[in-house]
Amino acid sequence: VSQSRYNRHSHTRVNGYTRTSDGFLAIPDDMSAYFYAQVGIDRPNRHHLTEIFATMVGADLSPTDWAPPLGYRRREGAPTVLIHVGASEVKKTISPVRWITIINQFLKLFEDHREIKIGLVGAHLESKVADQIMASVPEGTLVNYVGQTQLKDLFELIGSAGLVVGADSAPMHMASLTATPCLNLSLKSVNFWETGPRAPRSIILRGQDETDFVSDQVAQSMRKILMNEKLIS
Repeated sequence: VSQSRYNRHSHTRVNGYTRTSDGFLAIPDDMSAYFYAQVGIDRPNRHHLTEIFATMVGADLSPTDWAPPLGYRRREGAPTVLIHVGASEVKKTISPVRWITIINQFLKLFEDHREIKIGLVGAHLESKVADQIMASVPEGTLVNYVGQTQLKDLFELIGSAGLVVGADSAPMHMASLTATPCLNLSLKSVNFWETGPRAPRSIILRGQDETDFVSDQVAQSMRKILMNEKLIS
């Protein structure tokens, strides 16, 4: 954790970026030096940020560190697939039209699409995106949770799902704590090595823009993860 020169004393241990007394950047440890040199878009870092931050503070992560919060429980009747329709930045996610074609292609893979329940999650600002998607897929196949969930609700929905699909986002990171497999649609503005999903059986599809995410191929990947099939032929 970076500490200001105003609250740093001779007995204070400092990890992370800080400033010298004349205002210049100070890098007090090897991991911070690595982070400064290597981390970022178009940089060659291939270490997850979780490991980088843990190393910075001298912590050895164990499987028990990847756990949901206390009091978390699975939700009966929750959707089988959760799709996060947004992201922290618009450039990290895909358009409603692309989501619509992916969802419709996915539903075609099942003789009875009613056997697959899909939930949409996202922030309140993404409600219009969700409404557009809801209006363009078979009625009764989607449940719209966009703008209607708190953090606890999201953990319950994610932990109850068989698959989470979306961009680099909070739901994707939360799925690492509930061991829910993810399909991460990763655009060029994100370094998936640093922030990609950690849950077993997760896969990452990388694209320069959303046209690289061919709808039927994304749908097939979703189905393979959900059905526990071999991911790479």
